[in-house]
Amino acid sequence: FDGDPYNPWFKNSLDLLDEVDRFTVVETEHFQLVLDADEAELLAPLAEEVAEEAFRTLQARYDFTPPLPIRVEVFPRHEDFSVRTLGLTGLGALGVSFGSVLAMDSPSARPRGQFNWGATLWHEIAHAFHLGFTNHRIPRWLAEGMAVYEERHSRPGWGHEVSMNFLGARAQGLLRPVSELNGAFMQPTYPGEVQNAYYQASLVAEYIDTNWGFDAVKGLLAGYRDGVDTETLIRDLLDRSLDEFDREFDAYLEERFGSYVSTDFLADEDPHGGPSLQESLDLEALVVEEPSNALALLALGRKKAGESDHQGAVRYLERARALMPEYGGQDGPYTALARSYVELGNLERAEATLSRYSELSDRDEWAFNELARIREARGDLPGALEALTRNPWIYPFDPTLYDRTADLAGRSGDWESAVRSRRALVALEPVDRATALYELAVAQHEMGDRASARTSVLAALEIAPNYEDALELLLVIRAGGGDA
Repeated sequence: FDGDPYNPWFKNSLDLLDEVDRFTVVETEHFQLVLDADEAELLAPLAEEVAEEAFRTLQARYDFTPPLPIRVEVFPRHEDFSVRTLGLTGLGALGVSFGSVLAMDSPSARPRGQFNWGATLWHEIAHAFHLGFTNHRIPRWLAEGMAVYEERHSRPGWGHEVSMNFLGARAQGLLRPVSELNGAFMQPTYPGEVQNAYYQASLVAEYIDTNWGFDAVKGLLAGYRDGVDTETLIRDLLDRSLDEFDREFDAYLEERFGSYVSTDFLADEDPHGGPSLQESLDLEALVVEEPSNALALLALGRKKAGESDHQGAVRYLERARALMPEYGGQDGPYTALARSYVELGNLERAEATLSRYSELSDRDEWAFNELARIREARGDLPGALEALTRNPWIYPFDPTLYDRTADLAGRSGDWESAVRSRRALVALEPVDRATALYELAVAQHEMGDRASARTSVLAALEIAPNYEDALELLLVIRAGGGDA
């Protein structure tokens, strides 16, 4: 820096090194989790849960172990993550894998609800396996496609799902054939092409797995590791020429998504964006003229819902959902349909709609909270708890989430989940820390962990020595026998 103080890589890297001095390293069985000291107590248990689950799953799936330990660096400032990756700010990604060294945004690095950081972590760990398996020779399209496909295998709703931009690009013939898919990552030609390529590549992986089996997928990886080209691999493993595979995959996309978007009646001011209908259209007349126009049915259903005509909304939104069952965007049929069913008092249909939506979306906090509320109202406390446990992967810094989760877990008799939530509340440094520690001690005691309960209740009493409930709990713990 003294020699060249105007070099941005030098300046940015030195600033980053100052920041990471504050980080702490949490060792797990297979990982080094490198976390900001202010977030480590909260994020480490969550990250360890996903990381070790991903490791076990992928190790068994590929019969392969990447170099260990896998280092995961989680940055609360997106600029620091970008500098760690490129030396410059401005990187649009959420995470990056260099093999067994992974870097990613913390959930605090992005606006609330913008991404699912648990799914992102799984994605990057999948990269560690694929890069290691192929000696870093996997092409970009397959690396991203396989990582997204593994996300979708991990937990309901995780992984890129079909977007309006993708549907519009497909309807307008903008999607590239598989033989040219790498170019979509390296030289995109329209806004959103990279994101579309992620999803399309994951569909290629899914298509191969479904029709030729996962051994064919691993055969691709092994072939790339050995330096074999794509055309030869498709011919040898799938018994197709590359041109034949392109045509068959295009037919598969048409069969799967052909009913979603028609280019008729679309606005043309932004041909590369997500499809939208011309504003001048009479929607009610259009759905009579075009009863299978999914976009028109969706727009009319959402319009009816906005006008509080929920019976009408349900009529059109159910038809839209039947035509585009995999579209789980927040502007799709599921959210508006669920709200209309709630307004009509049909909680059974609202729950079924949100349950299906939760399999398509990984970052809609409202949907998971509403699903939990409905299930609780219907007496399904474990189901309500399951819905709420989706939200820490979207935004883990909400104390009301953990308080509600702990309450549900306690009433369900799931004291392990209650302890987990109470620990998270303590990690968030609440104003009334003594009460948070006491409630953690109660959950630990109910779970049968007397030693931890004693530690927690004593910590509460250090803050509030005359805390009567805590003193009574300490007496109960001591009366349990032993030297607790």
